[in-house]
Amino acid sequence: MAASEQRSLSPIFAIASEHVDAVAALDPFEATAMGVPGHDAEVSDYSPGGFAARAALDQRTLARLDTAPPLGRDDAIAAAVMRDALRTEIAEIEAGDQYYSLRAIASPISTLVEVIELMPRASAEQWADIPARLAAYPRAAASIQALYEEGARRGMVAARRQVEEVLEQLDAYRGARSGVPAAFSSLPAELDAAGIASPALRTDLERAIARAHEAFATLRSFLAADYLPRATEREAAGRERYARAARRFLGLALDLDETYAWGWEEIARLRAEMAATAERIAPGATAREAAALLDADPARTIEGEANLIVWLQSVQDEALRVVQERLVDVPEPARRIEAKIAPPGGALAQYYTPPSEDFSRPGCIWYPTGGNTRFHRWRDRTTAYHEGVPGHHLQMALVLCQAAHLSRFQRLAVWYPGHGEGWALYAERLMAEEGMLADPGDYLGMLIGQMHRAVRVVVDIGAHVELPIPRGSDFEPGEPWTYARIKGFLMHAAALPEDFAHSETVRYLGWPGQAIAYKVGERAWLELRAEAKRRLGAAYTPRRFHNVALALGSMGLELLRTTVLESLEATPETSTA
Repeated sequence: MAASEQRSLSPIFAIASEHVDAVAALDPFEATAMGVPGHDAEVSDYSPGGFAARAALDQRTLARLDTAPPLGRDDAIAAAVMRDALRTEIAEIEAGDQYYSLRAIASPISTLVEVIELMPRASAEQWADIPARLAAYPRAAASIQALYEEGARRGMVAARRQVEEVLEQLDAYRGARSGVPAAFSSLPAELDAAGIASPALRTDLERAIARAHEAFATLRSFLAADYLPRATEREAAGRERYARAARRFLGLALDLDETYAWGWEEIARLRAEMAATAERIAPGATAREAAALLDADPARTIEGEANLIVWLQSVQDEALRVVQERLVDVPEPARRIEAKIAPPGGALAQYYTPPSEDFSRPGCIWYPTGGNTRFHRWRDRTTAYHEGVPGHHLQMALVLCQAAHLSRFQRLAVWYPGHGEGWALYAERLMAEEGMLADPGDYLGMLIGQMHRAVRVVVDIGAHVELPIPRGSDFEPGEPWTYARIKGFLMHAAALPEDFAHSETVRYLGWPGQAIAYKVGERAWLELRAEAKRRLGAAYTPRRFHNVALALGSMGLELLRTTVLESLEATPETSTA
C-alpha cells in the first residue's frame, strides 16, 4: 500500500489498493508507469502465461468485490469502475487480442525503450536499477517471442506491414539505422552528469545496454526469419474484434455504422470552418495554401530542439495560469509539468506520461522530432494544450490528488482513452473558447487537429470494419479503405505532411479502435457539458462542472454521463485544491 494512503480504507478501497500492488508485482513495467516503487529492477512477463496470470488476478479481484458491499457513494463508483475495467480486460485476454499487439506504438517492444525514460534516477541506488533491468531484457524479449510464437501457432498474427515497421523500429533501437542513435546510448553520459557515478556502476550500465541491444537483435531475427513469413496481408481487424476494442477504449457499446456516418458529417463541418479561417489568414487562399504560408513564416517557426522545449514549457506555464484563474482548481502538486524530447524510433505524435504516485516524477509532454530541427508553433500550440494543460496532465495529476475520494486503482491503474483523449480534445476547444487561440494561424492549427481526429473516425472504422468510402465523397467515392487511401486522405483532408501521414496510417492499421477515442470522446464530453448546463441552469459554472468531472477520474463513457450528472446535482460549488 502506498505511503500516501494512511487513512483507514473501506473494504472496496482496500481491495483496489491490493489489486494495484498485485498488478505491479506481475507487471513491473506497469509499476514503473504508475510510479509504484519496488519493481524498477525487474522486467515484465509478456508470455501467454503472463497474460493468463493477469486474467486470473482480475477474476480473483472481481470475486472479492462481490463480497464487499459499498459503504458510500465513493465506494460504489470505485467498484463500478473496477468491475467494468477488469471484465473488459478479461474479455480481451480470453479472446486473444494480445497476440495482435505487434505494432510500432503501444506494444511490448516499444515499452522496452519507453519504460527506461520513466525510471527515477535521483540517487545511485535508483541509477543501479537501470542496468539491473536492462541486463534482464533477454528474458523480457524471450517472453515477447513466446507471446508471438503462440499467436502464430493459433493463426492470430499481425499484418505484414506492422511486422516490417517493428523490424525498422528494432533496427533503430539497436543502432543499425543511419543517423539514429541506439536506444539508451545517452545513459552513460547522463550518469556522469549526475555526479553520482562509480566505475563499477558505469561498467554495469554499459554492459547492460549491450545486453539490451543483443535482446533487440534476437527479437529482430525471430520476427524476420520466423514470424514475417507467417504474417497476414489482411489489415482489417473485422467487426467483432473492432467492436471489442472500441468497447475497451470507450467504455460503451458503439454503433459503428452511425459513428462512421457522423464522422463524415464532422469532416464536412470542419472543412467549412477551415475555409473561413483560411480566408482570415490570406483572402482567397484555401486551407492548404494558408497552412503553407504559415509554415513559411519565420515568426511562427522555432529552430532547434532546445528552443522548442523552452517554448513548449512557456505554453504550459501560461495555460496553467489561465486554467487556475478561470476553469479549474489546481492543487499545488499538480502544477509541475515538464516538456522533453522523445527518444527516437517511435511514432511521430506527441505524447504524455503522468506523474508518479508521490509526484516525485513530474508529468511530462514528449515531442518526437523525427530528426527535424525546425518546428511550427501554429501547428504545435493546440497539441501542447492537448498533452499538457488543460489536457492530459490536468486530468491525470488532479486524479492523483484525490486519495480521499478515489481508490488507488482509479488513481493509478485505469485509463479509458474515450474519457482521457476525449477530454484532451475537448481541452483544445476549451482553450479556443477562452481566447488562447485567437490568432487565426493558431486557430487553424486547432481546426487541422480536429479534422485529423475526425478523419481518424472514418478511416479507422472504415478500414477495420470494411465500410466503403461514401458515394458522395470528393475522395475516391465508393472505394474500400487501403493503406494508400488512408494516407492520401490524411494528407488531403487534414493537411498532414507525408511522413506523419505514413506514421499515423500504420498506427491506425495496427491499433484498431484507439484512433476514434479522441473525437468520439470529445463528442461525449460536449454532450455532457450541454446536459449539465440544461439541468443546473443558472447554477452551472465552468469551474463547477470541471472540478466535479475531473475529480471522478477515468471511467467508461457510459458510466461517465450518469456519474457526473448525479454528482453535479448532489454537490454544491466545490474545490479540488
